[in-house]
Amino acid sequence: MASNTEEQQQQQLRIYLHSEISTAHSQHGISPHEDYTQYSSYCSRRLQRLRHTKLVRRELLHVRLYKSSLSTKAAVVGGGGGGGSSKAKNAYRAIDLTNLPSTQLSSHINYFLEPLYCAERCWSQSMALKVEMMNNNSNNNNATSDGAKLGGNASPRNNWSNGKFRAQMMKKLKKAVGYANLLETLVMSTKKISSDNDEEEKEEGVKEGNDVVQPPVDEHTQMEARAYASFMRGNLALEMNQWQTACTEYQMALTLCEALGSTGSKNDDGPTDVAVVDVQQLELFDFFTTRAKNVIAPLLKYCHYELQEKGLSPTEKISFLQSSSSTISDHASDPLLAKLHSLKNETLQNEVTSGSSMSQIIFRENVIQVETRELRMAFLKIQDLKSDWEGEE
Repeated sequence: MASNTEEQQQQQLRIYLHSEISTAHSQHGISPHEDYTQYSSYCSRRLQRLRHTKLVRRELLHVRLYKSSLSTKAAVVGGGGGGGSSKAKNAYRAIDLTNLPSTQLSSHINYFLEPLYCAERCWSQSMALKVEMMNNNSNNNNATSDGAKLGGNASPRNNWSNGKFRAQMMKKLKKAVGYANLLETLVMSTKKISSDNDEEEKEEGVKEGNDVVQPPVDEHTQMEARAYASFMRGNLALEMNQWQTACTEYQMALTLCEALGSTGSKNDDGPTDVAVVDVQQLELFDFFTTRAKNVIAPLLKYCHYELQEKGLSPTEKISFLQSSSSTISDHASDPLLAKLHSLKNETLQNEVTSGSSMSQIIFRENVIQVETRELRMAFLKIQDLKSDWEGEE
């Protein structure tokens, strides 16, 4: 029994999911250019290659030819597949990877990369729709009928309303969350191989008490899958303005990434080269620390701000936004920086209007009245910049 347990532990896979995603983003349009359409096309091609691998195509291909495989949904085993009546061997077949036993899932990495790239494709399609909606809104003021006159070069989505764009975007994002949840379920699966003598095996298992099925992947991969699923659920909650849910999911993803950066690189398989282990530890620490600090933390702080916005004074709001924007690059479209600047200007305008601040100044023991509103506004901006500079020191 001990030898069987050791063999199961040795069969557990280790998959660096975030490294896989980061490499795909940097090489196929996301990181340098934010070309979500190009990345979506790459994900489709990648999924085709993953599903047609000889060792896994029986379980991953959506064709009726493999209707007798374990991954076929129980509701469509006796039908034509996917609810249709066609008996063609290439007719659609609905699959459910959660039906696969843990031992089969651990036999190939493609069982986990397939839902990962499905989630990435849906996410990239959602972001592409969001970018297109923003571009259409910016071009509405300069829109002409040239596209209609030329009659063929305009995109069919040019006439879509913002509501239709958002509905399609949310639909794709929800599908991405569904695939991320599927990935999280697969890495934690402990399903046994089904047989005709299940009742006898259960009785024997109760008597022995040692027949425990191991998950198909190790703890490091499980943590990465949970972090990815939490981050995707947080993105959906953020788009739906569900700030409490977004905070919870982003906090979970942040905690897991910090844990992966500190302890995720430990190797318990045996003695290895110390230099190789040190390089892996440094790479993992740098990657997950950067992701936690520059990607997840700003989103988490923004959700905290939205939760607390109504209960904070203007001064507390500004300090909260300043601490939140410290890890964000200075970009014109950044929502945190835009809120920070607008809130600062609003606070200064209120102080100028009330006349409580900078109504008079003292220069060489002489009290000078500041009568114009513009001059008081200029003095308040100088004072604000001075306080920021002293705070940085």
